[in-house]
Amino acid sequence: MDPTRPADVDAAKLVRTIAQFKVTNVFGSPALLDTLSRYCADHQIRMESIHRVISAGAAVPLRTIRRMQNSLYLDAQIHTPYGATECLPVSSISAEQMDARMVDKIESGDGVCVGQPLKPNEVRIIKISEMSFAHISETTEMPRGMPGEIIVTGPSCTDSYYQRDSETMMSKITGENGETWHRMGDVGIMDGQGRLWYCGRVSQRIETGKETLFADQCEAIFNQHPDLVRSAVVGIGTRGRQTPVLCIEVKGKVSPVDSERIHFDLLQLAQAHSITRSIRSVLFHPGFPVDVRHNSKIGREELAAWAETKMQA
Repeated sequence: MDPTRPADVDAAKLVRTIAQFKVTNVFGSPALLDTLSRYCADHQIRMESIHRVISAGAAVPLRTIRRMQNSLYLDAQIHTPYGATECLPVSSISAEQMDARMVDKIESGDGVCVGQPLKPNEVRIIKISEMSFAHISETTEMPRGMPGEIIVTGPSCTDSYYQRDSETMMSKITGENGETWHRMGDVGIMDGQGRLWYCGRVSQRIETGKETLFADQCEAIFNQHPDLVRSAVVGIGTRGRQTPVLCIEVKGKVSPVDSERIHFDLLQLAQAHSITRSIRSVLFHPGFPVDVRHNSKIGREELAAWAETKMQA
Protein backbone atom coordinates (compact mmCIF):
# COMPACT_ATOMS: atom_id res chain seq x y z
CA MET A 1 0.00 0.00 0.00
CA ASP A 2 1.14 3.52 -0.81
CA PRO A 3 0.77 5.23 2.61
CA THR A 4 -0.23 8.50 0.90
CA ARG A 5 -3.06 6.78 -1.03
CA PRO A 6 -4.75 4.27 1.33
CA ALA A 7 -7.98 4.38 -0.66
CA ASP A 8 -6.12 2.81 -3.63
CA VAL A 9 -4.87 -0.17 -1.65
CA ASP A 10 -4.84 -3.52 -3.48
CA ALA A 11 -7.63 -5.13 -1.45
CA ALA A 12 -6.94 -8.63 -2.80
CA LYS A 13 -3.35 -8.51 -1.53
CA LEU A 14 -4.53 -7.10 1.77
CA VAL A 15 -7.03 -9.94 2.27
CA ARG A 16 -4.37 -12.55 1.38
CA THR A 17 -1.89 -10.98 3.82
CA ILE A 18 -4.49 -10.91 6.61
CA ALA A 19 -5.22 -14.60 6.04
CA GLN A 20 -1.56 -15.62 5.69
CA PHE A 21 -0.41 -13.99 8.94
CA LYS A 22 -3.71 -14.53 10.80
CA VAL A 23 -4.01 -10.81 11.51
CA THR A 24 -6.21 -10.12 14.54
CA ASN A 25 -6.27 -6.29 14.64
CA VAL A 26 -6.76 -3.81 11.82
CA PHE A 27 -6.30 -0.03 12.09
CA GLY A 28 -7.09 2.04 9.05
CA SER A 29 -8.68 5.22 7.75
CA PRO A 30 -12.34 5.19 6.62
CA ALA A 31 -11.14 5.26 2.99
CA LEU A 32 -9.04 2.13 3.44
CA LEU A 33 -11.88 0.29 5.19
CA ASP A 34 -14.26 1.35 2.42
CA THR A 35 -12.02 -0.19 -0.25
CA LEU A 36 -11.38 -3.35 1.80
CA SER A 37 -15.04 -3.88 2.73
CA ARG A 38 -16.22 -3.32 -0.87
CA TYR A 39 -13.84 -6.02 -2.07
CA CYS A 40 -15.03 -8.43 0.64
CA ALA A 41 -18.68 -7.72 -0.19
CA ASP A 42 -18.13 -8.23 -3.93
CA HIS A 43 -16.33 -11.56 -3.33
CA GLN A 44 -18.41 -12.73 -0.33
CA ILE A 45 -15.35 -12.90 1.92
CA ARG A 46 -15.32 -13.05 5.72
CA MET A 47 -11.95 -12.39 7.35
CA GLU A 48 -12.11 -14.93 10.15
CA SER A 49 -8.86 -14.09 11.98
CA ILE A 50 -9.78 -10.45 12.70
CA HIS A 51 -11.05 -9.74 16.22
CA ARG A 52 -10.94 -5.94 16.21
CA VAL A 53 -11.10 -3.10 13.67
CA ILE A 54 -10.33 0.52 14.59
CA SER A 55 -10.84 3.43 12.22
CA ALA A 56 -9.95 7.11 12.67
CA GLY A 57 -9.01 10.15 10.64
CA ALA A 58 -12.53 11.22 9.70
CA ALA A 59 -16.13 10.31 10.42
CA VAL A 60 -16.77 6.73 9.25
CA PRO A 61 -19.85 6.42 7.01
CA LEU A 62 -22.52 4.04 8.32
CA ARG A 63 -22.52 2.01 5.12
CA THR A 64 -18.77 1.38 5.49
CA ILE A 65 -19.31 0.15 9.05
CA ARG A 66 -22.17 -2.12 7.94
CA ARG A 67 -20.15 -3.52 5.04
CA MET A 68 -17.16 -4.10 7.33
CA GLN A 69 -19.36 -5.92 9.85
CA ASN A 70 -20.53 -8.25 7.11
CA SER A 71 -16.88 -8.97 6.24
CA LEU A 72 -16.07 -10.18 9.78
CA TYR A 73 -17.31 -12.87 12.13
CA LEU A 74 -20.09 -11.96 14.54
CA ASP A 75 -17.88 -11.62 17.62
CA ALA A 76 -15.47 -9.16 15.96
CA GLN A 77 -15.52 -5.56 17.22
CA ILE A 78 -15.42 -2.34 15.19
CA HIS A 79 -14.43 0.81 17.08
CA THR A 80 -14.44 4.39 15.79
CA PRO A 81 -12.62 6.69 18.24
CA TYR A 82 -12.85 10.48 17.99
CA GLY A 83 -9.96 12.82 18.74
CA ALA A 84 -7.17 14.93 17.31
CA THR A 85 -3.38 14.97 17.36
CA GLU A 86 -3.63 17.53 20.17
CA CYS A 87 -5.92 15.31 22.27
CA LEU A 88 -6.37 11.63 21.52
CA PRO A 89 -8.62 9.86 22.19
CA VAL A 90 -11.54 12.05 23.26
CA SER A 91 -14.34 9.50 22.93
CA SER A 92 -15.11 6.19 21.24
CA ILE A 93 -18.04 4.13 20.07
CA SER A 94 -18.33 0.54 18.87
CA ALA A 95 -20.50 -0.70 16.01
CA GLU A 96 -22.62 -2.79 18.38
CA GLN A 97 -23.57 0.38 20.29
CA MET A 98 -25.12 1.83 17.12
CA ASP A 99 -28.66 0.55 17.48
CA ALA A 100 -31.49 1.12 14.98
CA ARG A 101 -32.67 4.30 16.73
CA MET A 102 -29.19 5.83 16.63
CA VAL A 103 -28.76 4.91 12.97
CA ASP A 104 -32.08 6.58 12.17
CA LYS A 105 -30.96 9.77 13.95
CA ILE A 106 -27.64 9.80 12.05
CA GLU A 107 -29.38 9.31 8.70
CA SER A 108 -31.91 12.02 9.56
CA GLY A 109 -29.16 14.61 10.00
CA ASP A 110 -28.59 14.67 13.76
CA GLY A 111 -24.83 14.22 13.30
CA VAL A 112 -22.48 11.28 13.79
CA CYS A 113 -22.46 9.79 17.27
CA VAL A 114 -18.85 9.40 18.48
CA GLY A 115 -19.75 7.93 21.86
CA GLN A 116 -19.22 8.81 25.50
CA PRO A 117 -16.18 10.92 26.41
CA LEU A 118 -13.47 8.64 27.77
CA LYS A 119 -12.59 9.29 31.40
CA PRO A 120 -10.82 11.26 32.72
CA ASN A 121 -11.43 13.51 29.70
CA GLU A 122 -14.01 16.26 30.11
CA VAL A 123 -15.89 17.64 27.12
CA ARG A 124 -17.94 20.81 26.85
CA ILE A 125 -19.91 22.41 24.02
CA ILE A 126 -19.48 26.19 23.81
CA LYS A 127 -21.00 28.87 21.61
CA ILE A 128 -19.22 29.10 18.25
CA SER A 129 -16.92 32.10 18.03
CA GLU A 130 -14.05 33.36 15.90
CA MET A 131 -12.52 34.99 18.99
CA SER A 132 -9.74 33.64 21.20
CA PHE A 133 -10.47 32.98 24.88
CA ALA A 134 -7.86 33.36 27.59
CA HIS A 135 -10.04 31.80 30.32
CA ILE A 136 -12.94 29.35 30.36
CA SER A 137 -15.11 31.98 32.11
CA GLU A 138 -15.15 33.94 28.82
CA THR A 139 -16.96 31.13 27.00
CA THR A 140 -20.69 30.39 26.87
CA GLU A 141 -21.60 26.74 27.42
CA MET A 142 -24.43 25.46 25.23
CA PRO A 143 -27.34 23.47 26.70
CA ARG A 144 -27.70 19.76 26.00
CA GLY A 145 -28.99 19.08 22.50
CA MET A 146 -27.74 22.37 21.05
CA PRO A 147 -24.80 22.54 18.59
CA GLY A 148 -21.61 24.39 19.44
CA GLU A 149 -17.84 24.15 19.38
CA ILE A 150 -16.29 21.09 21.04
CA ILE A 151 -13.63 21.74 23.68
CA VAL A 152 -11.85 19.08 25.71
CA THR A 153 -9.44 18.75 28.62
CA GLY A 154 -7.67 15.65 29.81
CA PRO A 155 -4.28 14.02 30.43
CA SER A 156 -3.45 13.72 26.72
CA CYS A 157 -4.43 17.31 25.91
CA THR A 158 -1.41 19.34 24.77
CA ASP A 159 -0.66 22.70 26.40
CA SER A 160 0.62 24.60 23.36
CA TYR A 161 1.98 24.51 19.81
CA TYR A 162 5.75 24.67 19.48
CA GLN A 163 6.83 28.21 18.54
CA ARG A 164 3.33 29.04 17.21
CA ASP A 165 2.01 31.57 19.68
CA SER A 166 -0.93 32.79 17.60
CA GLU A 167 -2.23 29.24 17.07
CA THR A 168 -1.79 28.51 20.78
CA MET A 169 -3.75 31.65 21.67
CA MET A 170 -6.65 30.66 19.38
CA SER A 171 -6.79 26.98 20.34
CA LYS A 172 -6.01 26.84 24.06
CA ILE A 173 -8.14 28.04 26.98
CA THR A 174 -7.14 28.06 30.66
CA GLY A 175 -9.65 26.35 32.94
CA GLU A 176 -10.92 27.05 36.47
CA ASN A 177 -8.12 25.00 38.05
CA GLY A 178 -5.34 25.99 35.65
CA GLU A 179 -5.93 23.06 33.30
CA THR A 180 -5.71 23.50 29.52
CA TRP A 181 -8.81 23.17 27.36
CA HIS A 182 -8.28 22.45 23.65
CA ARG A 183 -10.63 23.78 20.98
CA MET A 184 -11.15 20.87 18.60
CA GLY A 185 -12.29 23.07 15.72
CA ASP A 186 -15.34 20.81 15.40
CA VAL A 187 -19.05 21.38 15.90
CA GLY A 188 -20.76 18.95 18.22
CA ILE A 189 -23.84 18.25 20.30
CA MET A 190 -23.98 16.60 23.72
CA ASP A 191 -27.19 14.59 24.04
CA GLY A 192 -29.23 13.85 27.15
CA GLN A 193 -27.35 10.57 27.71
CA GLY A 194 -23.94 12.26 27.72
CA ARG A 195 -23.03 11.06 24.22
CA LEU A 196 -21.11 13.33 21.84
CA TRP A 197 -22.39 13.88 18.30
CA TYR A 198 -20.06 15.25 15.60
CA CYS A 199 -21.67 17.70 13.14
CA GLY A 200 -18.76 19.03 11.05
CA ARG A 201 -15.83 21.44 11.11
CA VAL A 202 -16.39 24.91 12.57
CA SER A 203 -14.56 26.48 9.61
CA GLN A 204 -16.76 24.61 7.11
CA ARG A 205 -20.12 25.71 8.49
CA ILE A 206 -22.48 27.46 6.07
CA GLU A 207 -24.19 30.63 7.30
CA THR A 208 -26.99 31.80 5.01
CA GLY A 209 -28.27 34.64 7.18
CA LYS A 210 -31.36 32.62 8.05
CA GLU A 211 -29.73 29.41 9.31
CA THR A 212 -26.42 27.66 9.87
CA LEU A 213 -25.74 24.34 8.16
CA PHE A 214 -23.12 21.85 9.32
CA ALA A 215 -21.58 19.69 6.61
CA ASP A 216 -21.56 16.21 8.16
CA GLN A 217 -25.14 16.49 9.40
CA CYS A 218 -26.41 17.34 5.92
CA GLU A 219 -24.20 14.88 4.04
CA ALA A 220 -25.42 11.89 6.07
CA ILE A 221 -28.83 12.43 4.47
CA PHE A 222 -27.53 12.46 0.89
CA ASN A 223 -24.94 9.69 1.34
CA GLN A 224 -27.76 7.15 1.59
CA HIS A 225 -28.35 7.47 -2.16
CA PRO A 226 -27.10 4.22 -3.76
CA ASP A 227 -25.42 5.96 -6.72
CA LEU A 228 -23.21 8.19 -4.58
CA VAL A 229 -19.64 7.54 -3.47
CA ARG A 230 -19.88 10.60 -1.19
CA SER A 231 -21.27 14.09 -0.98
CA ALA A 232 -20.09 17.47 0.31
CA VAL A 233 -22.22 20.45 1.27
CA VAL A 234 -20.35 23.72 0.81
CA GLY A 235 -21.22 27.40 0.98
CA ILE A 236 -20.47 29.94 -1.74
CA GLY A 237 -20.42 33.66 -1.19
CA THR A 238 -19.72 35.75 1.91
CA ARG A 239 -20.33 34.13 5.29
CA GLY A 240 -23.65 35.37 6.59
CA ARG A 241 -25.03 35.45 3.04
CA GLN A 242 -23.83 32.09 1.77
CA THR A 243 -25.70 29.84 -0.63
CA PRO A 244 -25.48 26.10 0.17
CA VAL A 245 -24.49 23.83 -2.72
CA LEU A 246 -24.41 20.03 -2.78
CA CYS A 247 -21.37 18.54 -4.53
CA ILE A 248 -21.52 14.83 -5.31
CA GLU A 249 -19.17 12.10 -6.47
CA VAL A 250 -20.97 9.23 -8.22
CA LYS A 251 -20.00 5.60 -8.83
CA GLY A 252 -18.45 5.23 -12.28
CA LYS A 253 -19.80 6.92 -15.39
CA VAL A 254 -23.48 7.76 -15.55
CA SER A 255 -25.63 8.54 -18.57
CA PRO A 256 -27.37 11.92 -19.00
CA VAL A 257 -30.67 10.22 -18.10
CA ASP A 258 -29.19 8.78 -14.90
CA SER A 259 -27.65 12.15 -14.06
CA GLU A 260 -31.09 13.77 -14.28
CA ARG A 261 -32.58 11.03 -12.10
CA ILE A 262 -29.86 11.36 -9.44
CA HIS A 263 -30.19 15.14 -9.50
CA PHE A 264 -33.96 14.88 -8.99
CA ASP A 265 -33.61 12.24 -6.24
CA LEU A 266 -31.18 14.40 -4.25
CA LEU A 267 -33.36 17.50 -4.47
CA GLN A 268 -36.28 15.40 -3.24
CA LEU A 269 -34.15 14.15 -0.35
CA ALA A 270 -33.20 17.72 0.49
CA GLN A 271 -36.84 18.77 0.70
CA ALA A 272 -37.69 15.81 2.94
CA HIS A 273 -35.52 17.12 5.81
CA SER A 274 -35.76 20.52 7.48
CA ILE A 275 -31.97 21.03 7.76
CA THR A 276 -31.42 20.57 4.00
CA ARG A 277 -34.45 22.34 2.50
CA SER A 278 -32.41 25.39 1.54
CA ILE A 279 -30.15 23.26 -0.71
CA ARG A 280 -31.39 23.70 -4.28
CA SER A 281 -28.20 23.23 -6.33
CA VAL A 282 -26.43 19.94 -7.12
CA LEU A 283 -23.05 19.74 -8.86
CA PHE A 284 -21.39 16.55 -10.13
CA HIS A 285 -17.64 16.41 -9.34
CA PRO A 286 -15.19 13.94 -10.98
CA GLY A 287 -13.28 13.21 -7.74
CA PHE A 288 -13.22 15.11 -4.46
CA PRO A 289 -10.00 16.63 -3.14
CA VAL A 290 -9.03 14.73 0.03
CA ASP A 291 -6.21 14.80 2.57
CA VAL A 292 -3.03 12.85 1.75
CA ARG A 293 -2.71 11.00 5.05
CA HIS A 294 -6.17 9.45 5.34
CA ASN A 295 -7.75 10.03 1.89
CA SER A 296 -10.93 10.65 3.93
CA LYS A 297 -11.09 14.31 4.97
CA ILE A 298 -12.81 16.19 2.14
CA GLY A 299 -11.21 19.48 1.07
CA ARG A 300 -14.46 21.43 1.29
CA GLU A 301 -12.73 24.81 1.00
CA GLU A 302 -11.28 23.76 -2.37
CA LEU A 303 -14.64 22.33 -3.39
CA ALA A 304 -16.38 25.58 -2.45
CA ALA A 305 -14.07 27.56 -4.76
CA TRP A 306 -14.76 25.05 -7.56
CA ALA A 307 -18.52 25.23 -6.94
CA GLU A 308 -18.49 29.04 -7.05
CA THR A 309 -16.79 28.95 -10.46
CA LYS A 310 -19.32 26.40 -11.74
CA MET A 311 -22.30 28.38 -10.47
CA GLN A 312 -21.04 31.54 -12.20
CA ALA A 313 -20.48 29.76 -15.53
